[in-house]
Amino acid sequence: MIRLAIAQLRRRGWRYLSLFFAVFAAVALTVGTAAIVESLQATVNGMFDKPYKGVNTVAQVRSSDKAAVDEALAQIPGEYAFDQQFSVSVKQEGSLYQSTYVRSIADGSLQWRDIVEGRLPVGPGEIAVVDNTALGSTLQLKTPGSDELKTVTVVGRTEQSAQEQLGGATALFVDATVARNWAGNSVSGELRAAEATTQQLKTLPKSVVSEVADAQAHTAQLAGKYLSGRDQYFLLLTAFMIIVAVVAMLVIFSSYSVIAAERQREYALLRAVGASATQLQSSAMVESLILGVVAGAAGIPAGLWAAGWAGVNAEKIGVKVPLVDVSLAPTWLAAIFVVALVVCVVSAVPAARGSARRPLVDSLTASAPKQSILGVLVAPLLGCGLLGAGGWGLTRVSGYAGRRALVLAIGSSGLIVLGTALVLAVVLPWLIFQLSRLFAFAPTLHLGMAFVGRQRLRAGSLVAIVLAGTALVAAVLNGQQQIEGYLLGKATNKGAVDVMVRAMDGTAEQPLIDALAATPGVVSALSPVALPVSAGGASDNVLALSATEGASVLRGPVTGAGPGELVLGANSPLRNTLSDGQRAQIAIRGQTHDLSVRYSSGLESFVDPVVTPEVPAIVRPGVDTRLPNPAVLIRVTGSHAQPADSPVVSELRTAAANAGEEVTFQEAFSARQDIAAMAARVLTLSTLMSVAAMLIAGVGALNTVTLAIRERAKDQTLLRAIGYGVLRKWITQAVEVIAVVIPALFVGWACGSALGLQIADVLTHQ
Repeated sequence: MIRLAIAQLRRRGWRYLSLFFAVFAAVALTVGTAAIVESLQATVNGMFDKPYKGVNTVAQVRSSDKAAVDEALAQIPGEYAFDQQFSVSVKQEGSLYQSTYVRSIADGSLQWRDIVEGRLPVGPGEIAVVDNTALGSTLQLKTPGSDELKTVTVVGRTEQSAQEQLGGATALFVDATVARNWAGNSVSGELRAAEATTQQLKTLPKSVVSEVADAQAHTAQLAGKYLSGRDQYFLLLTAFMIIVAVVAMLVIFSSYSVIAAERQREYALLRAVGASATQLQSSAMVESLILGVVAGAAGIPAGLWAAGWAGVNAEKIGVKVPLVDVSLAPTWLAAIFVVALVVCVVSAVPAARGSARRPLVDSLTASAPKQSILGVLVAPLLGCGLLGAGGWGLTRVSGYAGRRALVLAIGSSGLIVLGTALVLAVVLPWLIFQLSRLFAFAPTLHLGMAFVGRQRLRAGSLVAIVLAGTALVAAVLNGQQQIEGYLLGKATNKGAVDVMVRAMDGTAEQPLIDALAATPGVVSALSPVALPVSAGGASDNVLALSATEGASVLRGPVTGAGPGELVLGANSPLRNTLSDGQRAQIAIRGQTHDLSVRYSSGLESFVDPVVTPEVPAIVRPGVDTRLPNPAVLIRVTGSHAQPADSPVVSELRTAAANAGEEVTFQEAFSARQDIAAMAARVLTLSTLMSVAAMLIAGVGALNTVTLAIRERAKDQTLLRAIGYGVLRKWITQAVEVIAVVIPALFVGWACGSALGLQIADVLTHQ
């Protein structure tokens, strides 16, 4: 039987060449997709985890009392790093400044940033950057509480953190001593402790140290701010990868089934000369094993090469996240290889068994094999069962959260697709055959549709391949649109204020406000007063902005404060003593007010000028004229996603520079564009996976159609003998393919679109 198997492979080279290509492509694309997904996970995980390598506990430090911070830090056992952060103004043209953050960076064991170029800064005259500012460049800075310009030189460039790369943030770096001296009395930053436990840090004063968490939980929280948890997004990519593999294995299965059915006459002749059904099945197993080993062995290095090329050229293909060390663990490679072999053998044996055990006389005829009623009903009944199970699973998704909900949604969707494919693979060929009788007046259409019913196994295989591939592509494309919208919503939230112009002396004069408000393209320009707010030993300057006023100038979910409400921005020191949703006694300008606290994802903090009808107004327009109004909040016409150098922004920059008052100018469009671009680039990976699915499905469809044309050679010869021309022959073939493919495409697209949106909804609402 081994000699027979080898002889068959040699004798029927063209037949098995298409099958070899199907196995090769399935293995190569599966390996390549898996390698890219694993590489992306390793890269992004490394980006989030790297700052916290060797760190046990992370906490946030916010205080306006430098001495209290020093006292608290002195109580921390073991090694720690305090990454202090404060805002500075970088001088631009005229009287214009650019606001940015300065962070401390210490050269120690917990200093995690690689130096891309140059060296770490030392002393008050040196800084490092994360952007493309040239080394040796000089900048002039205004630091908190100082009117003196500080001239610094760029001496180094560091790698970006995950937040900086994925979130569009930027910063300057100085050594820890310089940061301490420049920041003034207000102290804010992240504390990373190598040995101290969360319990030990929680014993420190809450007015200084807050949001204590272990390093692993903290990195998960950071990732969650980007896309509802990286683990869930990676789980989604892994699920897509598995579905790609399933489509690939379906191609192998259908190709073997068609070839085995095509060989029924050969099996009949071998049985006529004494071969047993067991020997024929053994021969089919050897053939499939040899073909699977050779094709799989060739597909693995091809897939790794393709993944490696994608890693080297990641940015060119749209994935800006660097794909480092693109490879795949040997266990993954072995699993893919073994699964491909098993599918090859499992696909060949049942088909060969059916052909080998068919009555000898029937096998020698040209008629298609007749199926029993039970055999015809098994597939649709099983499909209906899978549809029911998948539908039941989707109804239970709302009862779970996190990874469980996503796994249940993906698994249920997979069952629905598979069930639909099984039902349609049986029903559609039968239905097309029945409809063919209506076209007896048009022989070309009639023959094309009738051939579908004659060769239902091959037609069913084509239906399953096309439907599964289309469903995966539709799920990816439609699902990722919803995910991209979710990420773009985060981009909108990155800077609820389009443009902020802040007066360096703490008060924006009326000529500046009028000049900015009169700029063409400005929808609204407000300059709310800043109020000293304190609670529990912590204090902050908060803008008095009502929800009504905020609606005219703010974008996204960030709003002004409602009646009786205090809205705390992400970096407010008041978060140390006030909890989200808490109602507390809060001091504002010497008066105590009972306010509801709400956390905001934006950077600014707001309080409503009028708390309640019963409580006197915090700010009385036209009376409290001595209160500072440090910033002008501006909203421009158009969407949140605009070029940072748009005419409106450029005009505002010019107006601010010529107003005769030293101001900082900060626009949010650059950060929004960075986040939107990164979202699109990361989602490109799922697009690549859908391309892989289309290629695999295309290979399967092409292979099936090619086998159909070869198998029908004798029929075509007979038709030509009675005057059936070449053009009509190809039209007949096209009708057969179109009649099967078009309905499968529509059903697959509808099914995949609905399920992709369902999975994306689960992912983005966890």
